[in-house]
Amino acid sequence: MTGTTLWEKLKGLVEVDRDEFRIEEELGHVSSIIDRDEKQIPLLEAELTAKKDAAKQAKKDLDELTLQSRELSARENTIRTRINDVTDERSYNALTKELESIMDRLEALERGLAQCQEALITSQDKLTAIAESIPEKIQQLQDGLATQRETKESLEARRKECGEKREGRAAIVPPEWLAKYNRMKSRVADPIVPISNTSCSACYYAVTQRDLALVKNEGVIPCRNCYRFLYVEDVPVEAVGEPAGQAS
Repeated sequence: MTGTTLWEKLKGLVEVDRDEFRIEEELGHVSSIIDRDEKQIPLLEAELTAKKDAAKQAKKDLDELTLQSRELSARENTIRTRINDVTDERSYNALTKELESIMDRLEALERGLAQCQEALITSQDKLTAIAESIPEKIQQLQDGLATQRETKESLEARRKECGEKREGRAAIVPPEWLAKYNRMKSRVADPIVPISNTSCSACYYAVTQRDLALVKNEGVIPCRNCYRFLYVEDVPVEAVGEPAGQAS
């Protein structure tokens, strides 16, 4: 029957559109995971680099202060030796003043060295804590990305097949019905539904006797309430009469 052929064609479109919708949802989900993990990897790499740089800088600072301390200590020893050998008061006073200055600077350096040693230990502890865990996380993310990218490629191939299938099914639907279907599809997820117990199975609006006869002849009619396309596989022998208040 011609009418039956029409609703079957429209149902075919619904099926392929639902498949396409599900694929698009999966693609969106997979793409969001890929985007999230791709952003996470450089953040982890930056964190690891920052911890390494902090440890290197702490070691550099400690080495510089240690060198300064050694140089000052050597100067201190020289001054003490010269003080022991000096004979005039003027030279003695000058050397003594310089020695006091060196001692003050050494004391400050000792405090700085203690702080640098503490900073080095802290930075090395932080580096040790992530030195293994971050590379492992990065590897896990990279493995996951490889899987997600394969999934995405598969979904894109399915979407392409789905699109080709839809083109084929749309080509056999009369243009006026295809236009109506596309408009309805943009509004609801189920643009074509069966008549159930002489009512629209989506909004439950009663179908008139005249419309039941019409759907028997034409195969598809619009619901008078929600405007979805209605079809019926087995038209009942006895149809309901006109609902109260509904135009015949």
